[in-house]
Amino acid sequence: MRKEGFVPKEKIAELMNKHMKSYLGPLFDFELVDGYFFVNWSHIRNFFYVYSYAFGQLISDSLYEMYKADKTKIKDIIKFLSAGGSDSPENIFRSIGINPNKKFFEQGLQKISRNIDELEKLWKESKIKL
Repeated sequence: MRKEGFVPKEKIAELMNKHMKSYLGPLFDFELVDGYFFVNWSHIRNFFYVYSYAFGQLISDSLYEMYKADKTKIKDIIKFLSAGGSDSPENIFRSIGINPNKKFFEQGLQKISRNIDELEKLWKESKIKL
């Protein structure tokens, strides 16, 4: 797509249908007009949009690993979640005694890695063929 430059709405709709069909599987049939749902999904066109979801997943996995290791940390997690957008994530982390360094996030990355391993195992055990 980058080589082509501008992507017309018809092509985006076609791609949305193609990838949603792949994502949702054979139970769903799409009509051409279905591909235009991206118009109502305007925030996906914002730069770094997906980054915030990945960061959120990493934080939640890291916090969950911290909680599993020490159940008393639930108070800190509730404080973190209650803070909302009142301050930067770094400052909110520090307010509950977490240094948001590489080590903290490695816990979340390890959890994601284990999830991927489990998914691959389940896929190999399944009878589903693409």
